[in-house]
Amino acid sequence: MMKRIISILAIIALIASFALIPASAASSPNDSRDCVAVVMTCLNLDDGLMFPIATGSCFFVGEKGKDPSNMVTNHHVISDYLDYGAGQLIDVTAYGQTYTGRAQIRIYYDSGSYDEAFPVEYDEIKDIAVLKLAEPTSKRKAIALHPADDGMVGSAVYAIGYPGISDNVLKKAISTWEISASTVTTGTVSRLLTISGTGVDLIQTDCVINHGNSGGPIVTENGAATAIASAYVSEMYSNVLDVATVYYGINISDVIPLLDRNSIPWYSDGPTINWVLIIIIAAGVLVLAGVAVLIIVLVSSKKKKAAAAQQAAAAQAQAEQKAKEANVKYPYLRSYAVQHNGKRIVIRDQQIFIGRNVNVCAVVFQEGTPGVSGRHCSLAYNGATGDFILTDLNSSYGTYLADGTKLNPGVPYHLRAGDRFYLGDKENMMGVELE
Repeated sequence: MMKRIISILAIIALIASFALIPASAASSPNDSRDCVAVVMTCLNLDDGLMFPIATGSCFFVGEKGKDPSNMVTNHHVISDYLDYGAGQLIDVTAYGQTYTGRAQIRIYYDSGSYDEAFPVEYDEIKDIAVLKLAEPTSKRKAIALHPADDGMVGSAVYAIGYPGISDNVLKKAISTWEISASTVTTGTVSRLLTISGTGVDLIQTDCVINHGNSGGPIVTENGAATAIASAYVSEMYSNVLDVATVYYGINISDVIPLLDRNSIPWYSDGPTINWVLIIIIAAGVLVLAGVAVLIIVLVSSKKKKAAAAQQAAAAQAQAEQKAKEANVKYPYLRSYAVQHNGKRIVIRDQQIFIGRNVNVCAVVFQEGTPGVSGRHCSLAYNGATGDFILTDLNSSYGTYLADGTKLNPGVPYHLRAGDRFYLGDKENMMGVELE
């Protein structure tokens, strides 16, 4: 009897394989460029001036073939908008004068055409933000989504965005932000990983991600977004020229729950379905369902009890894991320098550099900041002890504790949550936090 059921199921599975019709292969990484745009956060001042703060990239999502109104980007791309009042009237002091204005998020289709966008939902830990326009736009298309899985390791991916635009401080204007100005860089998926304590799913790739790519898509060979370009980590060896860099993207599987939760439509690049065959298969499944019920009735009570015990153990383990995760605290570095406006960043499992060098530093001071060297100092977090490890990197002006104690170059110094230190001048004060 069991062999007969297995044979019937094998036939149904074979029929089901013909019910799946591959999706059109018309899409490509180049086609996906018209799904990507520039994101700018800025301040609109009461005297009519617009003061740009930061820029990055985004990509549109929605129903296939329809004008989209929603975008996905990184949380850190719009964090300045949130820090500057999220659209509320605020007073801003610049160039010795005080202005009244509002923060704004702009989606640029080219250097002179944009729409205002508004946050729908964002997740700072996962570094994801979902935005919306007041009305759908015909100037960009919705991109297909394809969550990354282990089967993609070793396959080609492409990062699309507008590099050369700083995520932190607008260095200079560019002539155009049209579709043709976006760039496509290529690489392969090295591995998939999950960040301990946060559950953030990442892909690691050698596909180059520069400043300005942040928030843009990393796409498959079919042009479907499989990750959000997020960050890179550089590790220095014997000298400044000996640097290894790895690049990371946030798996699109972490984005889809935010879209579903807010009833935002999206589509995948998976196969379409032959519904006639599906109906035939469903009828066969209903017949087999009756047979399956009889088999289930014959299962011994001993096996039922064993299954129940396994389920109880799994539920207990899951409850304990959730309890541990509820108590997780995250290490942060906060800058009290005026130019950073109280911004803070999470310190992951890699050491970060602080200074003026935009290529290696996670916290970047503006050129000409008194007392700050190019690669001034480094900071790391030891989760086992709860200590922050601060090291001066032979800076020209020195690294100091809040009480004025100067650190010896190259000698690690242990800080606890709540401690502060500064780079060369007390105007460049920073602090470490754990919450």
